[in-house]
Amino acid sequence: MLKALEFKRIDAIYINIDVGKFQIQKHKVSGLIFREDLPSTKGTYHISTLKHPKIITLIDQYIIENSLHIGELKDKLQLTY
Repeated sequence: MLKALEFKRIDAIYINIDVGKFQIQKHKVSGLIFREDLPSTKGTYHISTLKHPKIITLIDQYIIENSLHIGELKDKLQLTY
């Protein structure tokens, strides 16, 4: 989709901003901008379980123990949210 947009085969795409930034860098797509004046949304991911609460505990523990590394990854990948 990004290449089609770059070559003006389409006028616009609706894509996750972070995914778009990553793909633009990875595939060296040029001339594209994020139009902040157009409608957009931000989302989050959630996890839940009734049968495996220990998994949630392990994930929570991992996030706490690795918060510095997670923050470094967010900065490195320039995540917006």
